[in-house]
Amino acid sequence: MKIYEKLVKECGKRAFFPAFTAVARFGAAKAINMGFKLVTLSNGKRTDGDLRQDAGCAEPARIRTAKA
Repeated sequence: MKIYEKLVKECGKRAFFPAFTAVARFGAAKAINMGFKLVTLSNGKRTDGDLRQDAGCAEPARIRTAKA
């Protein structure tokens, strides 16, 4: 928990908005109370299709074989 407190504090010094993704209502409420400015709630069940869409890829093979 100390690392989250430090993160929120350091973001405040730099005029950044700290964000947090929680997997339960309780975690989201706790993050808000800690000072996170953007809190999202996820069920943690991302599909392969979601990951492909986020990466801008049409097929899973491009994600697995892409080189940096």
